[in-house]
Amino acid sequence: MKILSKSKSKSKSINKILLAIIVIGIIVALLLTITGVFGLKSPLDGSLKLVQASKGLNEYEIMVDFDPYDKTLTCHQKTLYKNRTEDPLTHLYFHLYPNAFQYEDKAVFEKSDMNRAYPNGFSPGLLALDSVRINGEEAEFVLGGYSEDILMLLLEGGLAPDEELSIEMEYSVLLPDSMGRFGYGENMYKAVNWYPIACVYDENGWNLDPYYAIGDPFYSDVANYSVTVKAPADYKLATSGKVKNKKKEGEEIIWRIEAPAVRDFAWLASNIFETASEKVGKTLVTSYYYTSSDAGEKALDYAAKSLAYFNEVFGEYPYPEFAVVESDFYIGGMEYPNLIMLDHDLYQNRNVDYLELVTVHETAHQWW
Repeated sequence: MKILSKSKSKSKSINKILLAIIVIGIIVALLLTITGVFGLKSPLDGSLKLVQASKGLNEYEIMVDFDPYDKTLTCHQKTLYKNRTEDPLTHLYFHLYPNAFQYEDKAVFEKSDMNRAYPNGFSPGLLALDSVRINGEEAEFVLGGYSEDILMLLLEGGLAPDEELSIEMEYSVLLPDSMGRFGYGENMYKAVNWYPIACVYDENGWNLDPYYAIGDPFYSDVANYSVTVKAPADYKLATSGKVKNKKKEGEEIIWRIEAPAVRDFAWLASNIFETASEKVGKTLVTSYYYTSSDAGEKALDYAAKSLAYFNEVFGEYPYPEFAVVESDFYIGGMEYPNLIMLDHDLYQNRNVDYLELVTVHETAHQWW
């Protein structure tokens, strides 16, 4: 009996050693794959690049209650802001871009475009701040800028280099009836440049440019976003980042979206969106459309081929998703991180060549 007992004990020891060797071998193989040794590439490459790029960035956590009937967004936002400059900061600035849509005489469109921007007559949009807290304490704030579209926060004691603080805001956004970038039309809603976003402090100091009528006036730091949108259950959302999950609560769906290492966060919503998708490398390209399935498929094909070509020419697109969205929008096209807006007129058969041109152009803006 003693001999049999020793044999069993010895067998168990050998089995443990073999198991340890197998586990170590698996770990080494995974490490070699992930790090690219021997020319192997891991499917996690893109994710690892985003994780690396997202380290040390400002963080935006936004909760949104979307009401398409009242045309409003009710929001709670928490921003973790770090002073990554070499200068101590005595105050911070945020753009409040929706306030640029408050006044007809200060509109963000050329006078010759006002009828196209507001086909149903002028409609105001704005962002109304209810409260601001810094590190949990109520903070005083001042609104300034051309259309009260700049928020200034005074920092008691200042913010030294590498120090960070938490800024919480409660606010509501009124969407205008507008065919510009921001607002809504007959078919969909456009939540773009819609939340308080930190102004950039660089070698020239604070950049407080207004929402110009000509060009793309948006200058922002790369940051990480975690956005939760509560919307009616019959609405589909096209967003920056990636939808991590959707949860139904009564007649609404709660969308939880993560967008690491992006310069901005945009989302578009409609209860008549149709979709078509195609995988390009590690990126899922999705076309959102409502005019024509034929045009929607064409937009997908143009975007997918563009992305594949630019992956080779510019470098691989690091994000997992890219949305191409037909929009109630008169300006042709506009790019946002992981998403482009396309004028719905481009989806008409007579404009198919322009649909290709604008889709390729806006896709290129994902890099440049």
